[in-house]
Amino acid sequence: MYLTIDIGGTKTLIALFSERGRILREKRFLTPEKLPDFLNKLFVQLQEFTDEKPKSVVVAIPGMVESNRPTWFGNRNWKNPPIYEEIRKIWPKTPVYFKNDSDLAALYETGFYPKNHAMFLTFGTGIGGSLAKNGVLTKDSADFEPGHSIVIWDKRPMEWEDVASSKAIRRANHNLDILDIKEKHACDLTAARLAIGLVPLLIEKHPEVVIIGGPLGETFKYYRKTLERLVKIGLNGTSAPVPKLVKAKKPRRSVNYGAYYYAKKFDKTIRGGRS
Repeated sequence: MYLTIDIGGTKTLIALFSERGRILREKRFLTPEKLPDFLNKLFVQLQEFTDEKPKSVVVAIPGMVESNRPTWFGNRNWKNPPIYEEIRKIWPKTPVYFKNDSDLAALYETGFYPKNHAMFLTFGTGIGGSLAKNGVLTKDSADFEPGHSIVIWDKRPMEWEDVASSKAIRRANHNLDILDIKEKHACDLTAARLAIGLVPLLIEKHPEVVIIGGPLGETFKYYRKTLERLVKIGLNGTSAPVPKLVKAKKPRRSVNYGAYYYAKKFDKTIRGGRS
């Protein structure tokens, strides 16, 4: 078994996977703003899994990892949080690995398009993303932060994630749940918010496939046609190819599945090296 922890800006999802990749058990909780509150909440929730003996624990964070430790969170003012130490209190001999959440999600989602230059975008509290080619993350993926790109919206320069993240879109729709935003005019505006930042990325990166993840991945069918039309208009007259726009296979669980695949691959590498 493998335990995965996806620490999101809004929610944290803990999932226990079987050897074959089936989710056996999961727990979800709101991610507290303050680090001590989060560590306490995480420790309490992990108690639900103390009867299990996972081969490894993979933790996905929305920020930077150095020397297999989280050093910075993009959506929290947390520096060098002692998450590793909290997990080791429960499983003192279990390997614990930290990876960027977008990279893990991309590892899973771009695996379905191994022969393509793929761009994975996840729309949650912010906008994260990764780039892959032939099933492997590209070198420029490490510096790819699409949510912080500047767009002009409502005649003002803004970061794209302040315009098109699921958080921003909920706010623009009277705080409706993303799954409840189905009215055509609202969906057309959602498509416009995505297109305003997506088109410049397509002109720069030239992906063949763009994968939409996060909560907006679940509602992709409601705004897909409008987004495709806006992308074609935006790319007209440029050298950038019109990519295929697709919904993520696991919009809200891409990170956990990516963490599972990472754990599985790492486990095989270790066992292979010993034999």
